[in-house]
Amino acid sequence: MGHPKGLLTVDGEPLLLLQIAAFLAAGLQTRVVLGAHAARYRQVLPPDVPVVENPEWATTDMAASVRIGMFGLGTVILTPVDVPPARADTLRALLMCNGDAVPTFEGAAGHPVRLTTPLAAGERLDARLASAQRVAVSDPDCVRNLNTPSEWEAWRRSVQRPVG
Repeated sequence: MGHPKGLLTVDGEPLLLLQIAAFLAAGLQTRVVLGAHAARYRQVLPPDVPVVENPEWATTDMAASVRIGMFGLGTVILTPVDVPPARADTLRALLMCNGDAVPTFEGAAGHPVRLTTPLAAGERLDARLASAQRVAVSDPDCVRNLNTPSEWEAWRRSVQRPVG
């Protein structure tokens, strides 16, 4: 999109901070994994948000960043930055699951996802999620991606309250 997606704003607030706010509102701790544009993201992150970096982001896949981000943790709720912030009811539904879980809306898989153990070396995230429990939610945004300017503008216009 010609700009770091997590720094796109809604009412002046970067998408990355909206993601963090959604997690904090649900009582979850956060950890941000940075790769591309790490210095720019660090400029907007509050100092109390834990950050880890994937220094090899350009030559690795998302699973490598997931492994780095999950290091030392157990169960996590994981979201990429280029999706709408999770709604509280979606996060609650994932937290109530046992095991790995993926929210679905009208049968389509979405985000965020729940992982109960770190990915093993060489394990692909999509392979792990293929066998994860599916959890139906009433959140159409959980299946939305914000990869193009038109997708971003359509979502941004639809947002009345991006968190909650």
